[in-house]
Amino acid sequence: MVSKNSFSSLSSKIRFFMVLRGINQRELSELSGLSSTTLTSILKHGSYPSLRTLVSLSRVFDCEVSDLFLFDDFVDFDSKACKK
Repeated sequence: MVSKNSFSSLSSKIRFFMVLRGINQRELSELSGLSSTTLTSILKHGSYPSLRTLVSLSRVFDCEVSDLFLFDDFVDFDSKACKK
C-alpha cells in the first residue's frame, strides 16, 4: 500500500521536474494535455495519478515513469523557495 508520504513526495518530485524544465502548472497542463484540475489534485491535494497521467508527465519531463517514484537521492524542497 502507498502511504500519504508517497503522495507528497510524488508531488514534490513533479514540482522539482517543473522547476528543472522552467515551466509552471499552466504550461505543464498544456504540454501534457492534462487538465489544470487534474494537476491541482495531484500537486495540492495528494491525489494519486493514473498510469496514463504518469506517462503524460514523464513525456513532458523526458524521464521514465519510474523516475517519478525514485526518491532515494531526492531531496524534498519547498517549491516556494525556488520562485523569484
